[in-house]
Amino acid sequence: MTIKPFLMNKYSCLLFYTQSNSVIKIVEIAVMTSMHRAPLANAAATHRERQCNK
Repeated sequence: MTIKPFLMNKYSCLLFYTQSNSVIKIVEIAVMTSMHRAPLANAAATHRERQCNK
């Protein structure tokens, strides 16, 4: 992939910037949710184990 920003006009540059920005945001959201989901799953598992041990 060779991107030549000098050959692009301002509009396509802006479009490319917003697209790459939204991709970064989507990746950030995915990472955050996966990071939040892991502790929740672990908490649920430990809670289940405690109930079974009683």
